Amino acid sequence: MKALTTTGLVLAFALASVAQSGMLLFQPGPGQNNGSDQGGWTDGKDTWTWELTGQGYPSAPEIAASPVSTTNTNQYKAYMQFDFATLPYDVDSVILRVHFKSNACSCVSNCTAPFYFYYLNEAWDESTLDWNNAPMEGMSFAGPFWLTAPNDYGVVEIDFTDPYQEWAHGRRNNYGFVVYSPQMGDNNGEVSFRIHSSDHWDEDKRPALMIYPTEKNNVLDVATWSKDDRFMAQRANPGGALSQDEKPSNSLMSPEDYMSSLMSQLDANTVELNGYPNPAVNYYTVEGLNSTDQVQWFDLQGRMIQPSVQYGFDGEHQYDVSALPSGVYLIEVRKGNATQQLRMVKAG
Repeated sequence: MKALTTTGLVLAFALASVAQSGMLLFQPGPGQNNGSDQGGWTDGKDTWTWELTGQGYPSAPEIAASPVSTTNTNQYKAYMQFDFATLPYDVDSVILRVHFKSNACSCVSNCTAPFYFYYLNEAWDESTLDWNNAPMEGMSFAGPFWLTAPNDYGVVEIDFTDPYQEWAHGRRNNYGFVVYSPQMGDNNGEVSFRIHSSDHWDEDKRPALMIYPTEKNNVLDVATWSKDDRFMAQRANPGGALSQDEKPSNSLMSPEDYMSSLMSQLDANTVELNGYPNPAVNYYTVEGLNSTDQVQWFDLQGRMIQPSVQYGFDGEHQYDVSALPSGVYLIEVRKGNATQQLRMVKAG
């Protein structure tokens, strides 16, 4: 175990050692801020609410949280949620990376306080959330993080492995989390948890999950991987998606047909596939192939892709994946009437 360190800050908090394998950076960008955002790659979901105005600020370039004020209405809470539908299921560790906004205030009271992260037990709408309709809060899962004002913490990394696994494995409904300090006092130039949001114009300053997947690479299990018994391409693009390839034969089949194919039973004599390394950076090798197998690759939007084969012979193919964007990819191998799938995490 090592202490969690940041620029100019050491949090009283232990961070589990991080695996040395490839890392997948999940950093949601700005969404529509109209209630449709779910915390995915292109629809970041975060906001903050302020008791003083009673309002929420879903499109603000920052989110903020404070201690509890006993003398005025100057208190606020920060809300965030990530969508895990397209993220790795098995992980060694996950780190939440946030970028603090510089706080040069002249603090009068409540200048040092412990902040906590709390699970949320109810769904919430980013576009309509305000101080008075806040979702029910659950237990804390991270903290205390002792913050002081004024400050300029810069980039802070927080161990996020436990909540990631709780949500990704379906042990807890994913409604996201809220951040604030339960410390009571007079908020006057107070300390705050103030970070840049997914709506910030500088991509590098947006919140991100640094995900270190395990080397384990199981055949895709729809029920546990997509969490809702639907194929991921169908979830990402309801109604099915067709490849932009001009050749109709290279189009993704309908989700229903794909589901049937996905769940088809393998012949007892079929060799199980194996793929490595996972995550992959430059090359990915698939073992267990034969010359009659049909291999197809898809991204999570249901689009067909085809990495070049670095080398291939009966039993094994190595693919050049260096040019693929970071993310999760599905590899479908048809062996006669049966189908097997692998999922590859592209890192770096």
